[in-house]
Amino acid sequence: MNGGHENPVIIGEQGIKMQLEPTGPAVGMIPDMQFDVRQMELLTGDLLIVYTDGVTEARNPDGALYGEKRLFDLLCQPVESASASITRIEYSLREFTSRAALSDDITLLAVYRK
Repeated sequence: MNGGHENPVIIGEQGIKMQLEPTGPAVGMIPDMQFDVRQMELLTGDLLIVYTDGVTEARNPDGALYGEKRLFDLLCQPVESASASITRIEYSLREFTSRAALSDDITLLAVYRK
């Protein structure tokens, strides 16, 4: 489940393996809503990235969006840890936005299976 945010992504050694589909609407929108439970196994070398739309909707000083393509291109580069992938994304966002004020929250979660 993505809680109403962007679909989580699993990246393998060959690049993006899949985007996980939502299992229900945004959390808290509908009282007593039921959500499907699904499981996914991360294989050795897989990276799971969960992110909010504040990442892809971050803007540079000219108003251009960071975008999903830019994020996915970055995620397809080899990574040695979950921490390193988060640091890489943060650095890329700072460079892109030139440290401009953000219009939305940016939340990232990374899980890497060694």
